[in-house]
Amino acid sequence: MLPLYHINKKNSQVLLNEALQKLITQYSDIWTDIDIHDPGITFLELLCYLKEKQQQTMEKVDDKTILQFAKILQLKRKSVRPEKVYAEIAVKQDIFLPRGTVFLAKQYQYENSERVFLQNNAIINIALGNRLIPYEQKEIMKNSILFQCKEDIKIYFEKPLPLKQHFSIYIKLSEQNRNAILEKENFIPLSVLEWEYYSESGWKEITVLKDETYGFLFSGFVTLQLPENKRHCFYQNGFPLRIKVKEYGYEIPPMLQEIKYNVITLLQQQTKVITISFTKKEFLQNKMIFDEYLAFDECFILLFYTKNGFLNAEQNNIVFLVKQLPDMLFQLGVSDREQLKKQFTDLEQNDIVFQLICFEKEYYQYAFESLDKGTAKQKITLKEVQKYCIEETLSLFVKSKTEKGECWNIWKHCSLLEEKGKKEQCYLLEGNSIVFGDNIHGKVPSRLKNNVLLGCVQFTYGKQGSIQKGVINTIHNQKYFDSITKIMQFQNSFDGENIETIEELTERMKGTLLQNKYRVVTAEEYEKMVLHCQGLCVKQVKVLPLYLPNSKHDVENTVTIVVEPPVQPQNKKILRCYLENIKQLLHRTTLITTQTYVMLPEYIPLDIYGNFVMQYTVFDSKQAIRNVLQEHIEKIQKDNDNTMLYHGDFFALLEGLEYIKEISYLKLELYGSKSNSFGDSEIPYYAKVYLRNCYIDITYEL
Repeated sequence: MLPLYHINKKNSQVLLNEALQKLITQYSDIWTDIDIHDPGITFLELLCYLKEKQQQTMEKVDDKTILQFAKILQLKRKSVRPEKVYAEIAVKQDIFLPRGTVFLAKQYQYENSERVFLQNNAIINIALGNRLIPYEQKEIMKNSILFQCKEDIKIYFEKPLPLKQHFSIYIKLSEQNRNAILEKENFIPLSVLEWEYYSESGWKEITVLKDETYGFLFSGFVTLQLPENKRHCFYQNGFPLRIKVKEYGYEIPPMLQEIKYNVITLLQQQTKVITISFTKKEFLQNKMIFDEYLAFDECFILLFYTKNGFLNAEQNNIVFLVKQLPDMLFQLGVSDREQLKKQFTDLEQNDIVFQLICFEKEYYQYAFESLDKGTAKQKITLKEVQKYCIEETLSLFVKSKTEKGECWNIWKHCSLLEEKGKKEQCYLLEGNSIVFGDNIHGKVPSRLKNNVLLGCVQFTYGKQGSIQKGVINTIHNQKYFDSITKIMQFQNSFDGENIETIEELTERMKGTLLQNKYRVVTAEEYEKMVLHCQGLCVKQVKVLPLYLPNSKHDVENTVTIVVEPPVQPQNKKILRCYLENIKQLLHRTTLITTQTYVMLPEYIPLDIYGNFVMQYTVFDSKQAIRNVLQEHIEKIQKDNDNTMLYHGDFFALLEGLEYIKEISYLKLELYGSKSNSFGDSEIPYYAKVYLRNCYIDITYEL
């Protein structure tokens, strides 16, 4: 790699001093006057000044160029991300929360991002196998290890669960330093779980709509739906759900911390404008039904489809009405249905025919903006400058003028206008300003009054919107939600991010250039790739080039990967899917000419015998010695090149302990290995040594 010289460090004065030094050395006999009044020196000063400016320009790269380089590397500048929090809701009767329901947290506002069903129900007991555990966090954590001996888990509810409505259960597990799952389609589940409920005809399977835990590997929600034809029945201690292990493959057994019902996810964001789209099919069936919290403010603009674009319903004498239905739903109705049916004749059933834009009451005054100058790079500044606009959800309608009249079209957001053509209808978000094109890169909006209509606008404080647990305890507009009796935010907010700076993006680009995600060749690359295999916990990796399992000779173009899980498995067969994930990863990244094998280490026991003279201690001296020996054995094997257990190293280690006065006898006995004359034992390449027994006779000095 070429060195990165900082070529702009020398200013014009330094350059002039260097030039004068060379001048004195080479031309002192010809050029005798080098004072500042000399015209030649004046000319030299000018050249040094120009050189300084040239150096500064040569090293300067503007932000747009950095963004273009990032795109070449398939990197995108990270946009703002709202803080997230979980809250448990208690209700006195079943209720729905529409999307965008507002919860108050001091100066911040949190919203749910999807429709939520809350049931007047609660968990009363949990059973692990035959052990019934009261629903208390202390009791759960005492019995936290799950699926021991493949035992079932039963969750008992106070009342039957709903049949026609999906619901979620929140599972919180102890952290295990497990690698995140980034490519779901390439992950093989380690264990297969089956969810069931007790019905009139016995245990019946439940449909799992979504499992964020990936089979109890991570904390998250499991979303379920009971069949409509079989009701939930009482069994033993309540109305149960049962989780059965069909196939066990955990390298570390999951440990339960909490399990909760009626938990919702809230995001620190403020929705000012949102658009609901309706299809031709929904219009014909008169089922233009939606759920949206902003609908309570009754500030709407309706657009309907024409061949040239969308038109404003109100300005075209089409009357519409939004009616509230039970369960926090709303329905849109429109006049002139027969005329509209003819207009939509050529459309497919799933084509969009109506766009209903809902506004927060205070933000309705900013619905329209005017870009009527017809000039390049026109800007609109959004009216919440103290917050970040959420880039992914921003949408705009822009009015254009055609031969057949004026109409509204959806313009698309882009990350770089410079990549767009002159006719492309697009815009760029810079901070909280919306920037349009120049008819070279991106189209200039038509010169019309009120020609920009906001379609969706959401703001967030990003990372600054973080809160401690217990802050959220109030819902906005309580009159609509009087069934809610208690709101319990049981953890701190998390996951928020501010907009990535150009400097942060540049550092990420450097890291991407230096790492190889798609091909592994060296032992270090193999080790790093396997250590970060998605969804797994990997303690240590040993790479054995030229080694073929069960072969006594070196084999060309062969690599064996010995993978050590955090816990020694009692039965290696249960880690089949664990190893398959690693094999699948290496299959995608290894050179086609290289044959790779993946195996668990061969666990070999070590027995240690010794006679020691010791001084009295207040602690368990035998256990202390065992702990020291275990740490030493682990330390030896962290170095992949170390294949020996040296008797002298163990002797020196124990002799250095202040409470051991004398070692009269010490012997290492490694199973299946013969010691040499010094008492040293060789560790096979594919093995993992563990301390099995420590037989120590202790004599205490008087």
